[in-house]
Amino acid sequence: MPQAILLTTRFDPAQPLFILSSTSTFLSVTIFTLSMLDLGTRSAHLTPIIAGLTLAFHTTYFVLRRRYRLRPSRRPFPPAVALWGMLTTYVLCVGWFAPLVLTVYEAVAGRPWARADLKKTLVHGSPRVYVVPQAVLIGLETVLFVLVAVLVTVMRREARA
Repeated sequence: MPQAILLTTRFDPAQPLFILSSTSTFLSVTIFTLSMLDLGTRSAHLTPIIAGLTLAFHTTYFVLRRRYRLRPSRRPFPPAVALWGMLTTYVLCVGWFAPLVLTVYEAVAGRPWARADLKKTLVHGSPRVYVVPQAVLIGLETVLFVLVAVLVTVMRREARA
């Protein structure tokens, strides 16, 4: 009589974090590209800076995650749950809020000082059609980073217990 083979799968608790980080990386590249269409003027040059810092953070996370998976270490926490990763996540979470506020303001109100008085044309910046998708994507990125921060905090608590 054949024996039943018990199939076991090991769930990696960092897998949702990897998915969120991959999505955030894609969004950051898209936001950086949209922001550079007007050289970042709609968000006071904050969006390209925060997007660049986010890309650097995720690149570091991906490299350290790969090293951690290839060579088991005696460290108590995986790289994303380490203190530096958690603090950087919270800083970037707050950092994405500033460009969000500025681009939403630009999408709704626009800059009255950016219009020429006589010709009613834009002096600098870009039309609103570039700002609205940028504001929506920055809002999604902010929500993603809040989710990443919550997930990292929960993972750190579980790793300590």
